[in-house]
Amino acid sequence: MRTLTAVPSELLSVAERQAGLVSAAQCDEHGVTAHRRSRLVDQGRWRRPTRGVFETTPGPPDPSDPRSYDRRRRRAAWLALLAYGPDAIAVGPCALVLLGVQGVSPRVVPQATLPGARGTLSRDGIHLRQFDDGMTVVRVEGRLVATPDWALA
Repeated sequence: MRTLTAVPSELLSVAERQAGLVSAAQCDEHGVTAHRRSRLVDQGRWRRPTRGVFETTPGPPDPSDPRSYDRRRRRAAWLALLAYGPDAIAVGPCALVLLGVQGVSPRVVPQATLPGARGTLSRDGIHLRQFDDGMTVVRVEGRLVATPDWALA
């Protein structure tokens, strides 16, 4: 049986910054092909929560880890951003989480919007919302995030 080569540490570093998630495009950039991703998923080493997004650390978070709630919230935010691509904007509680607001519920529903309110559909429990053209955004960790006033709208 052929052994798999290790997943590049640079990609795993990206995943760590994104709550354990990476996009198919990020995998391609680091030399992890579609075939390789399929094998990792088939072997249970990775999980695919939605089309084009992979979880590099599948399984429930350790309940004794005090960071598990923060990781769950950040995972929801990153799932929404990665699912809808580089133009996606984190909104609602997902934006608040990425902005570092404390006290956000541990049960955050993944939410994003796209510029111009494009007509893409919600999928796999990830809500795609529509906002008007006046929404203001900031960059957080290289991604677009609604400002607090719009996140609370």
